[in-house]
Amino acid sequence: MNEAKTRARGTKELDASHADPANWWWAFYYNKSDPRILPPKRDPAMGLTINFANPRSVALFIGMTVFTSGFLALLVYLLERR
Repeated sequence: MNEAKTRARGTKELDASHADPANWWWAFYYNKSDPRILPPKRDPAMGLTINFANPRSVALFIGMTVFTSGFLALLVYLLERR
């Protein structure tokens, strides 16, 4: 029971820090105390965002960017060979 209370309190603290405008720069979320890799956007119905203060989150973002760029480059290469 104590573990559930601790988890609930941690979630409340994360939600409070997530709502703090000081942790948002325009559309970018930067919060060193938030361990989540993909926290919800300001409007949770809009999906997830990247926590740019979390190195794992930034690595995920770079990985997705490199993968997408490589895929598009391969697609262009294959289409031009026709």
